[in-house]
Amino acid sequence: MSRFSKEYRLTPFEEYMFWDETPAFPMTSWQRFRFSGRVDPELLLDALRAAATRHPLMNARVEMHFGKPYWRFDSAEPDILFYSSADEEMGLIPPDIKKTHGLGVFYRAWEEGGRPMTDLCFSVHHSVSDGIGNMCFFEDAFLNYAAKKGTTVPPDAYQTLSPESMSLRLAPKQTWKRYFRLLSHGTKTTRDLLFHDAKPLLPVRKIDYTTPVVHPNRLELFYLTPEETLAYRAKAKAEGLSLNDRLMCDYFRACGDFERKFVPTKNRWIRVAMPINMRTPDLPTLFATNVVSMVFLDRRPSQITEDDAFAQGIHRETEWIKKTDQGYALLVNLRSKRNTLGGIKIVLHGRRCWSTTVLSNLGVLFNKTPLPHTEDGRLIVGDAVLESFFGVPQFRAKTFTGCGVWTYAGRLGFGMRYDDRYLTDEQSAFAFSAFEGRVRNYIAVPAGK
Repeated sequence: MSRFSKEYRLTPFEEYMFWDETPAFPMTSWQRFRFSGRVDPELLLDALRAAATRHPLMNARVEMHFGKPYWRFDSAEPDILFYSSADEEMGLIPPDIKKTHGLGVFYRAWEEGGRPMTDLCFSVHHSVSDGIGNMCFFEDAFLNYAAKKGTTVPPDAYQTLSPESMSLRLAPKQTWKRYFRLLSHGTKTTRDLLFHDAKPLLPVRKIDYTTPVVHPNRLELFYLTPEETLAYRAKAKAEGLSLNDRLMCDYFRACGDFERKFVPTKNRWIRVAMPINMRTPDLPTLFATNVVSMVFLDRRPSQITEDDAFAQGIHRETEWIKKTDQGYALLVNLRSKRNTLGGIKIVLHGRRCWSTTVLSNLGVLFNKTPLPHTEDGRLIVGDAVLESFFGVPQFRAKTFTGCGVWTYAGRLGFGMRYDDRYLTDEQSAFAFSAFEGRVRNYIAVPAGK
């Protein structure tokens, strides 16, 4: 197989992430794992390298061929960008996938009340893998590390995707039935993207795209207790809403609160981008790759109301998105753009604001990992315990905020990310507190009131 065969060509979504990157807006996600106990950095690096050999895109960089980007796989030992520091500020220089592989790691050993603690921070380029793929890679690395520390790991816990099997990541396949269903219902998605002029949270000042940024920007985090998590899910279910419906409702209302406080004279479109997992049952789950799309929900502040009708409207739209396969709309459009003169880069011309913000739910983390767990569900990796997780999505130019959501050890976690080059401390604090307040208030108010 030629290294410039179609299996090695970046998929349309991977290519979109590749071309959309600038030094000021790296297309890299950010995750932090906080352990009680000391994680051995040398064994960790060995475990990461072993995992990268089973997850080929973590050991690949981009090579241009006649103006088209292809993955190039290096047979040498994976070249992982590994930083170590005692500083609490865990800034990562985003990987340049034209020069090196798309994974950066920051290691920090510290103490809390005399107890050893370890932070592992990962920066992964979105051309390499989506959030679910990242979690598969991290799980594989933790299995490797635990085995090196003497934990018995089932032989079938690992899965391998060789470079020769790269065609698997080209899924999902587009069936004729799905294509015509999308075609008959896709006009709304296309119309909204073209004619709803989504705006950033604040009017945009001049942007310098050439100045590199230390990754990530300002971060905020809050967790619900296990009891609060159960109450939040149960109340949403009783109202006929999924967890994502309820999260979207509270997030839109928090965005509306921000808009009314800081841009009170406008009634602009607020657009929330939501990643959609596009893995099909025939596609292996446990490898790092990019099988994802995005859908977009639009509302004006005047449409963001406090009544149940607003939440039910969100629910009807998300159900429509699933039934009509709207997740394929972006992928089909990107593929068609790639085959036209100028390619996907033409879509990015002018750096239009494609979404006001991003809301991404990673789902339940590590509950099925074949390693020991504590009684309350925390993962035991060797002689360290994963106490908490913190993850935020990347954002592009004119999308100055993003939120990651996950469930770990029975607790819902919320990671908020703000671009501190454009939002003041007051504005960032308000945006964070508005969303947290909406979530906690929903739990506090009895159902039916």
